[in-house]
Amino acid sequence: MREILFRGQTRRYGEKVRLNGEKIKSNWVYGGIFPQNGEGDFAMIYQQKPTVEKYPVYADTVGQYTGFKDKDGAKIFEGDILAFDDMDGSKGIYEVFYDGNNGKFAIAASGNRNYVDDFELFDELFERNEYFKWFTVIGNIYDSPELLKE
Repeated sequence: MREILFRGQTRRYGEKVRLNGEKIKSNWVYGGIFPQNGEGDFAMIYQQKPTVEKYPVYADTVGQYTGFKDKDGAKIFEGDILAFDDMDGSKGIYEVFYDGNNGKFAIAASGNRNYVDDFELFDELFERNEYFKWFTVIGNIYDSPELLKE
């Protein structure tokens, strides 16, 4: 059975700064979700272990766990940025998103969801787990969107 898990930010990157001006990292929480009612900027994520805790998170940062892990064992969430490093020397940067038209998670090259690459990785990625041995989570679109521009 696939693990149903969500993550969201309780604090955005740079929302708070230190006295020297250094931006403070974002704060992520993981668990189940109480979605927003269509209004408001927040949703609620709840954790059950070790005790039940509820956290208000920015609704636009909520992403679902895809059910897959990268080559280092890190869980891959909607909104993650992946680096692809194939054995034949192919390289690429991809954004993970939910494709509502096809009802499944997908990836987009350099964040361009209209871009189609030459290989059939896009259609098969979340159906064939063996591709993940070439992917590494290097960030996400909220904390490091500049990675999609490189």
